[in-house]
Amino acid sequence: MTFFVIRDGSAVPAAVVEVDHDRARGFTHDLVWVPFDLPDEAAEECSHDESRQHVHTIVRHVRAERQRTQWQGEYEYFVHLAYPDFADELKGAKALVRGRDGVRERLGEDGTWRATGEDPEGTVSLAITEAEHDRLRWEIAQAHWFVARDELPYPVAVVRRIPAVAEAYTRNLRWEPVPPGLELEAVGSEYQAEDLRAKLETGVRLAARAEGTEYFGVKERASGTVLSVIRRVNGVEEVFVREGWWARSDRLLRDFDRCLPLLGAEEAEQVIARLPRSRCFLVDDGRTAPRAVVHLDGDTERIFGRDLEWRTGSLRDELAGHPHRTVEETGPDQVLIQAYHLARQVRRVKQRHEWDGDAWYFGIYGTYRETFDIAATRLLVRTGVGDTWFGERYAGQGRWEETRELDDIWRGRSYDNELALSPAEAEAIVKRLG
Repeated sequence: MTFFVIRDGSAVPAAVVEVDHDRARGFTHDLVWVPFDLPDEAAEECSHDESRQHVHTIVRHVRAERQRTQWQGEYEYFVHLAYPDFADELKGAKALVRGRDGVRERLGEDGTWRATGEDPEGTVSLAITEAEHDRLRWEIAQAHWFVARDELPYPVAVVRRIPAVAEAYTRNLRWEPVPPGLELEAVGSEYQAEDLRAKLETGVRLAARAEGTEYFGVKERASGTVLSVIRRVNGVEEVFVREGWWARSDRLLRDFDRCLPLLGAEEAEQVIARLPRSRCFLVDDGRTAPRAVVHLDGDTERIFGRDLEWRTGSLRDELAGHPHRTVEETGPDQVLIQAYHLARQVRRVKQRHEWDGDAWYFGIYGTYRETFDIAATRLLVRTGVGDTWFGERYAGQGRWEETRELDDIWRGRSYDNELALSPAEAEAIVKRLG
């Protein structure tokens, strides 16, 4: 993937563009990623890190301008993120701050506002709307959770409360003001409360289910977004791929607690219409590692298989003539992660059983994307055969130095990624690094 910034003469870029093969998407002052035609003249190539910084610059500028000219309310609201890389999605919220008449307050974990001076250390600040604040405050404040029950086997409501604010997820299947007269029972943790909310939603939908084909939606736990639609006809399970095509699946057998029953074909169609353009599927043939990771982007399909290469292909072709292969959909943000894990498992097997030599070699990478460009590996580590700890890193000029890179990764002290490399790949990397 390559990255470009488009400028129009001002200090703030007009757009940031990501190009992957023959597809491009751009981030503009509308603050959304959209399909994009890359202009020949105005585009300036940049690194991935630079592109993320340009996105942050656009977001910061546009949000500040909108707060000054459009967002009129009692307070000005700001979110403080751990990293600027997540500015386009407002992920990684560490603090919420509001201001009025020169007085700034910060939302505490107990849900109360207190006067504050300096911004939280190590964060980046972005202006947000009041509605965005209403959503993000539940990520900052430590809510207390409650459940209300009646004679039915699923809850009446799940309630979350911080000082001065409470709301209930009810059998209307939405968050709303807490109904009066509820007898509330404390819930021990947010995790338990989420399980109760899933039980409530499942119970309501099962009670309303009609006869015939059963439809299920697989929800992403953190956001609650339905990322996949499954149907079951006469006991046969299939996942929706594209219009007119459902592929054999078996997710309901393994993961029913995260699968939301839908009311019927009409609601399933509504959910399908909202599925993102970019989607990720795993093809399973019964082995530990998936047979392939398939990235669908509209009508374009790209496949990463056990040959460890991305190629244009077809999910249909992967399944043709193999009735026992099944398909599972994951979130679109999982494409690189799933492909990396597939490559990692395949390379481990090759290292143990196929690659000869008197040492084992590993590449160390800061991002998932870097793991798909082995030739550009910047950090090479070698160990004794059979050893995946400690080792030596290549320091250039034929020198090897002791390192804890692998040890830190295995012990969770580092967020870097490692891949086993063949002796031939390692030799090429040594020659390139000099």
